[in-house]
Amino acid sequence: MKSLVSILFCIAVTNSIWSQNKSMSNLEMELVREFRSYRLANDYLRFDSLKPILIKKTIDLLSIQESMQFPFDSLAEYVKIISSIDGKFRVFSWDELTGGTMHDMAVIVQYRSKNGEVKTERIDGDIGDDSIGFTDAIQFQVHDILINKQPYYLCFGWGTYGSGLHHNTIMVFRITNDNVELCESCVTPNYSFLQGPRSGDFDLQYDPELLEISFNDFLYDISIGDYKKGSYRLKLRLIDGCFKIAQ
Repeated sequence: MKSLVSILFCIAVTNSIWSQNKSMSNLEMELVREFRSYRLANDYLRFDSLKPILIKKTIDLLSIQESMQFPFDSLAEYVKIISSIDGKFRVFSWDELTGGTMHDMAVIVQYRSKNGEVKTERIDGDIGDDSIGFTDAIQFQVHDILINKQPYYLCFGWGTYGSGLHHNTIMVFRITNDNVELCESCVTPNYSFLQGPRSGDFDLQYDPELLEISFNDFLYDISIGDYKKGSYRLKLRLIDGCFKIAQ
């Protein structure tokens, strides 16, 4: 009898999970259709009306508690999605295609708060009450790190302001109670934002064993009026809670 009860319980749980996944799949496809329509629209329509609608619908979907474990494989065709190893931190970002060579990026963090609730925070640099303005770069990589035995998340981003230049960003986040916070003291000043020619590759890398970030450096050469690649890779090592120039 106990075996039958256990089997029926497992079936009920499996059906519940399947139902949730099916519902999330339907909601995901609705949002995918919104992204398709967004891409087909002209620049004026995107910027004037569709842009805030798309952001709101994305936040609404990511605010659903069951969405934290959902992979969003179809949405990933339109949105860059990066996830922490511990499963508590994800970033969804995309180019808003608002025209010109200066690209606006939408960046939304989905995270699990200290009490287990799934929450979202918009962290891109758009002007508005609902935007914190931490970054204007698509986040393409995340690494779980520990600082003072507490979980933090190291993120690498890419963006461009046009004029033949692009930039990479290095940011460290942490979850405190009900909020996600940028740790401004976790990266040495002047190295959280790297700029260079679009033809140059920063090749940002993180070594979890050495706790070290490495990248190609580009310096502006006034004699030629352009950036030149440095002769060696720079390294930032995590020392006393901050990524500092490695000696």
